[in-house]
Amino acid sequence: MAHPARQAIETWGIRLVERGVRPRPRRVVLRLAAVLGRAAYHLLPGWRRIGRENLRIVARRHALPAGAERILQRSCWHFALTSLDMFWLERLGPANFLEHVVIDVAEARALAERQAAGVPIILICLHHGNWELLSTVYSLLGVRMNVVMQPLKNPYLDALVRRRRGTEGQVLLDQRGSAGALLRGLGAGRCPALVIDQNIKPIHGGVWVEFFGLPVPMSRAVGTLAARAEAEVYGLYGFAEADGRYRIGIGWRHTPPPRGPRERVADEVLAGAVAYMERTIARWPEPWLWMYKRWKYRYPGRESEYPAYSKAITWQHLPRHRLIAGGGDRGNWTDLTDRTDRTDR
Repeated sequence: MAHPARQAIETWGIRLVERGVRPRPRRVVLRLAAVLGRAAYHLLPGWRRIGRENLRIVARRHALPAGAERILQRSCWHFALTSLDMFWLERLGPANFLEHVVIDVAEARALAERQAAGVPIILICLHHGNWELLSTVYSLLGVRMNVVMQPLKNPYLDALVRRRRGTEGQVLLDQRGSAGALLRGLGAGRCPALVIDQNIKPIHGGVWVEFFGLPVPMSRAVGTLAARAEAEVYGLYGFAEADGRYRIGIGWRHTPPPRGPRERVADEVLAGAVAYMERTIARWPEPWLWMYKRWKYRYPGRESEYPAYSKAITWQHLPRHRLIAGGGDRGNWTDLTDRTDRTDR
């Protein structure tokens, strides 16, 4: 539990930002995000160190479209804007959301129609741009979903995030013990919404997957749920353009293959999801959360390849160190990230 004094300071700061941001015009919020992004980049050297090490790993596999420092600076801007928009976008509703979002409405409504027709659907995203906004926008367009949430240490911030996520069409589930609820929800016509680029230790149910050529432990929930429910999986993206409007869409689709062993199907879905994450980050690197310690744990036998911030995980049982190969072209998936986007404003 966080120290009471720290919680009080955090709560005071959150309330101050909330009251200062919510009534302001959009141009003021964008200027404030620029100031906070620059401050974060220059005043938080730890963030820069983590980001630079992550960039080196990604650059081994993909040529990035901008210089490293430019990417890190813009990443700080995206994170600052996402944080401010937690408050400012509370004004978002059915009547006005298209003023702030660029999205293919017909595509999103077709997804809602497939769900209403009884097709099991899973939505996934990563810490890229405004991942919080995605579930809100798709619920406004008729998609019914279950959103997994890990309780936050600060109760005021926890209540704020729950209020923001708990819009019409969304049901919040606590992370602990959520697997059964997600599967039951799929059977009842509600799709799980999962943020999948997180460190989940093997001892807690994670599995090792190659991410930009270097193993990371992550949840295999998306693969397990898709295999058990024979579900379609859609990879979402959503990030701010320079004018502050959010570009949102579907970048990847997995359709169920012919019946096969569940473990093999689960591995194929997970590998395809990881490949989608890699393509999304390589194409739009600036919105990704580069300061996150994505390669935090070292896979046994490859310790020398990991960044300085990583640490050993060899104390866990060796039978759990099964490695799923990199995404590549595995699985019955369709990549949509290189299409010409058809959008409505």
